[in-house]
Amino acid sequence: MENKRKFTFRNIMIAILAVIILTFVRLGIDEIVQSFKTPKLDDSKLEEIAREANEQFPYMLDDETRADEVKALPGKKLAYYYSLVNFDMDEDDFDIDYLIEVIEEEVIPMTIDEIKANSDIKSLRDNKVTFVFVYRDMYGREMASFELTHEDYR
Repeated sequence: MENKRKFTFRNIMIAILAVIILTFVRLGIDEIVQSFKTPKLDDSKLEEIAREANEQFPYMLDDETRADEVKALPGKKLAYYYSLVNFDMDEDDFDIDYLIEVIEEEVIPMTIDEIKANSDIKSLRDNKVTFVFVYRDMYGREMASFELTHEDYR
């Protein structure tokens, strides 16, 4: 069971990367950013971007993953919240160390590549926005998170 759970967990985390990509595309973030027609984005502009983006949330991305919301955080940060709707952190076979390993070794590098390459979020990159990704279990408890600054994706 443990190997099956680890395999499933790894697949889910890889799927989450696809979710991140789909979220950027689905939200049309660059169109929202461009609608402000300002060269500089500040926290208040990011709050408006998040508010407009949240009109499309929540939605199921696959059988395991729900995109919950986007929040603007202080310091020019956009946080993307996802729930793994079939995972309970209190289950005996939940392995947080494995989750962190998959995020660090696979999800973060691929997410950085996506941020660098995705033209839909160019305005966010140009304004050095920090991206925060938060993963929660089926009960809304934070399982893991990571943050990517302009230093990571430049």
